[in-house]
Parts: sequence; structure tokens; C-alpha cells
Amino acid sequence: MHDGARAAAMVTAQIRPPSAEFALMVACTDWPASPERARRIAGAYLAIDGRWHEFAELLERHRVLALAVRSIRQAGLAVPRELTARAEAEQTRALSLAALSLDCIRVLEEAGVPVVPLKGPWLSDLLYEDPAIRHSVDIDILVDWDNFAAAIALFERRGFRVHGSRPPFGDWRIDPWRRLAKDITLIDPSGRFAIELHHRLKTPETLLSGLGMAQAGEALTMGGVRVPAFSREDLFAYLCAHAATSLWDRLKWLVDIHVLTQDLADDDIVQWQARSERLGTGRCSLLALLLLAEVWGRSLPPQLAERAGADQALRGLLKASRVRLLAKPKRRSGIANSFARRHILRLRDGRSYRRAVWFELVNDRELLERYALVRRLRWLYVPLRVALFLKRKVFGERAL
Repeated sequence: MHDGARAAAMVTAQIRPPSAEFALMVACTDWPASPERARRIAGAYLAIDGRWHEFAELLERHRVLALAVRSIRQAGLAVPRELTARAEAEQTRALSLAALSLDCIRVLEEAGVPVVPLKGPWLSDLLYEDPAIRHSVDIDILVDWDNFAAAIALFERRGFRVHGSRPPFGDWRIDPWRRLAKDITLIDPSGRFAIELHHRLKTPETLLSGLGMAQAGEALTMGGVRVPAFSREDLFAYLCAHAATSLWDRLKWLVDIHVLTQDLADDDIVQWQARSERLGTGRCSLLALLLLAEVWGRSLPPQLAERAGADQALRGLLKASRVRLLAKPKRRSGIANSFARRHILRLRDGRSYRRAVWFELVNDRELLERYALVRRLRWLYVPLRVALFLKRKVFGERAL
């Protein structure tokens, strides 16, 4: 076995579930239903031995609770009351988010603002034919930068409020802010739901610079509303980039890729991977394909497996993703989180990309929003960020 093939074999070995609960979660998220899946669910179901609270906590941590409950039912097994109650609450919220998403899109379209919905109930409906089966925390909506300020104002007139500080429109700070921030959060009038209003898909922008409103040439329909959408190939690239920036620390993201790609032949997978590489997210998508092989035993086209095995940076990302996927999430301060996100430097090669990442790691959008320094004193934002980190260590997260 030559070096490339040996390395490929190393990166496609399946991970060992750390617990019976994790094994059951993996079996339940192997969508869609099949007799083989039912047998695996039944075996893992017995192995849990009544630890349903621990299982529920794991499902919520990975945000696949409703999906797992449906899979257990499809396997002909009883669903414990604790899981049922949590899943019903999650699906009720998802349906409310779907209704709010439809209303928000209607408001934007009536104002002449083109919009593309991202993830959330729209992705759930596309992948699972059910807007409530995929866990959604908020609504993600993409508009052009030229319409960004107008869209914010439109929502504010309808009772939404900006979470935190407003973008520094009309100020020199808006240019670095735009480089640091891909979206803002708006809270709905009830205070229960949030919209993430995007003006681009990813930060840093150079990670996915070739995909935006202009490339949304497909269409999605939900609740009788038809909206522009990305092709499945482009959706694959976007979802992989989105999850890779967080090292796949939620199984939900990987399940989305699993379902999106499950019917593809090897030639199609190679074609989708080639599209991701043209968009600059090739390492992100190859990382996703490796994780699919490790978690659910999916096969990887030989040429991609060999390419993955020869990529040292990718092997490091795969190792880090395994750790993140299996570990409990940690809370970090802003500056500590920046250091924890050093892996972003390895997601793509190239000098311009590395410069963009370092700009994001060193600067802080929140400081730009809060403190209106004149342009000639902009260098003070870096020591200000260090001072803020130290202050938070002493006085807590509300020190700003």
C-alpha cells in the first residue's frame, strides 16, 4: 500500500461511539427509515438501559431530538415520555418559526427587497419534507448589502429590535464592520424569536466569496410561498463551510449533509466536491465527506479518499472535528473563543484568505459598534480588546 492509499485508509476508519447513548443517536439519525436502521436502533435502544435523561440531554446538545424521536417510533419502539414532551415542544417552536419566516419573507418581498431563506424550516422541509423535524433556533435570511440597512429599518418599523448595538452606518467603521460581521440579530416583537439577517453567507468573506444572491437560481416552496434558492451543489458547499467553521460540534449539521447527499453516485459526489473547490470550500466539504464515512460508514470515492489522505491540514481538521463532535460544548470569552477558532486558518489555503482570518481574529465587531473612535485612532481597538478580556475575567461577561 503506497503512502497516499495508507493515509486514505487512516482517515476513513469509523469512529467508536463513546457511549450507548451516542450509538443510539447515530442510529436514529441515519435517515431515512430502513429495516437495517430499525435493527440498529433496537440494539442500541436496549443498551441504553433506561438512561433516557442522559440520552435526551445528548440529543438536545446535538439538536436532533425530534428526528431521533421519529426514528424510534418508525422502528416500532416505545418513546419515553420525557423524550416525547421535549420533542413536541421543539416541533411547536419550529412551526412557529416557519410561520414567522413566511411572514418576514412576505414583508421583504412586498417592499421590493429580494431575499433568500437559509437553513431553518426551509432546509427542514427540503430535506425531511417537514418544516418542524429539523431543530431551528432562529430564522436566517439573506439580502444584498445594498438592501441591508433598508431591511433592518423595515423590520424595526414592524416592532423588531436589533439585539446589541446597531451597525455603524454612515461612519468609517462600517467598512471594517462589514468585513467582521456577516449578519445582525433582530428580536421579534414577542421577544421569543430571532432573525439573523445576513448580507453575506460566511465570515471571513473569502471562504465563500463566489456564492451569494446572484447564484440563487433555483426555487423552494413552503406553505404555498415560492422563494429563490441555491442549487443542491451550492447548498452543499455552503452547509459544509458553515459547519466546518465550528468544527462540526453538532451532529445536526452532519445529518443535513448525510441526507442531502445520500442518493448521489460516486461521480456526483466528485462533481459536487469539484464545485466546492471552485467556490473555495473544498477542504470544508471534503472534511464533511470524511466525517460521513466515520459516523455512518458511508463510502468515499477512491480519488477523494486518496486526496484527503495526502492533505495534512485536512487530517488535522478531521482529528479536531472528532474531538469536538464527541465532547461537551464549552463556554469561552470572546478573545478565548478567537484563539479556539484558530482552525479556521486551515480551512482554505492562500495569502488573501489568511489575511482575512487574522483580521477577524484580531478585531472585534462589538467594539466597533460600541466605541466610535476617529479613524486615526483605529489602532486602539486592539489594546481595547485585550483590556476588555481582562475586565471580563474580573467582572464577568457583562463588563462591556
